[in-house]
Amino acid sequence: MKRMIAWILVFTGSLVLPLHAGKTAWRFSLKDIDGNPVILDSLLQKGMVILDFWATWCTYCDEELDLLNDLQQQYPDQLTVVAISLDSPRTLSKIRSLRDARGWQFLIVLDSHQTLKRKYRVFGLPTVFIIDQNGEILLTRQGYNPSQEEEFRKLIQQHLPPPSKDSLPSPSGAPAP
Repeated sequence: MKRMIAWILVFTGSLVLPLHAGKTAWRFSLKDIDGNPVILDSLLQKGMVILDFWATWCTYCDEELDLLNDLQQQYPDQLTVVAISLDSPRTLSKIRSLRDARGWQFLIVLDSHQTLKRKYRVFGLPTVFIIDQNGEILLTRQGYNPSQEEEFRKLIQQHLPPPSKDSLPSPSGAPAP
């Protein structure tokens, strides 16, 4: 019995836990499902990034991606959502159909070899990582719960980059030239 408990403790150590808050996000460069490059460092220059690991067969992934789509629409200049699909390239048409049917406006990349999944230590779907502009992971959540929406919104608002000078209104109320 002691051996079994020791084995369980070793197996459930840091190897099966996803990267957590305070860790630096793994940098990556992949192509989205339309063939465009997606480079984490470039996205971070714009602002915060949310990575969501998902798959078409995942029951709750669609609901979470709908929530993340809403967040990106609310903060289009300060937040980028990247949905990392663990599906195979053979399901590309299904992924595109799902994106179009649900009106998702975020980036979708394929991790068909599960390289990022291993680097981020993802063992359940969906798994979300909220990353600040410096590349630090602020929050990791496995699974989906509708109550996460408020937690995500508060965290994003606390860590939003300041608005650019171009987006500030002029003193007269008219947009700056």
